[in-house]
Amino acid sequence: MLLIIFVENAFKHAKNTIGHKILIDIKLSVSNGFIVFFAGNSCKDQPVENSLIRERGGVGINNAIKRLELVYGRGGYSLEQRKEHDYYTVNLTIKAR
Repeated sequence: MLLIIFVENAFKHAKNTIGHKILIDIKLSVSNGFIVFFAGNSCKDQPVENSLIRERGGVGINNAIKRLELVYGRGGYSLEQRKEHDYYTVNLTIKAR
């Protein structure tokens, strides 16, 4: 259920794309005892100071981060969000239980 927030965001923000094509890419795998989740989507091309998004997103993403910290602790997961030009990605790795 934790991953649904990232899937919903991919669909929500991809529809705001300026171009005619909407791109959404979602991948999930289990490797070496870790769950590896990736979501990528097209989005508006707005200037970003750095391609790595430092500020945490809206309410949904903030709630997901709080849940990750409660369940897995700060060292039990890795979350990276990036925006490069008109494409936004989320990479999440958590220990499988």
